[in-house]
Amino acid sequence: MSLGTSLGPMAAPWQIVYYTVLQGIPTTFEALGHIASLRAGESALPAYCAPAGGLDERFVRPCIGELHTRVFEDWLLSSTTAQSWEVGRYLRERDTNSSHRHIPNGFREWIPEDAVAATRQQFDADVRVILADRR
Repeated sequence: MSLGTSLGPMAAPWQIVYYTVLQGIPTTFEALGHIASLRAGESALPAYCAPAGGLDERFVRPCIGELHTRVFEDWLLSSTTAQSWEVGRYLRERDTNSSHRHIPNGFREWIPEDAVAATRQQFDADVRVILADRR
């Protein structure tokens, strides 16, 4: 993923969250799904976000929205080849190459709440094309 630069003393809060919450997630598409689940409250924040582990949830939660938007935009800007590879990897990692038939709304729940209509449509179209090519 290409969102950040090295953390320095002037790092934005979303950058700090990026380097901690998304640590170890290999692709932008998987990061997008993880952030969407955090934002929806479907996933708990990682243990190191607990007060004893480093970051306070009161600091992390407000940054999740901005980070969600940035990762979403980063994925939209990647090439179709890269997007296809990342979606394929995501599906292979779950060992269900045809699982997109069981995913409601073609990953639409991964779109940030504040995304404009044009980027929502672009994401939906990109994912539909990629999933159709995988059939």
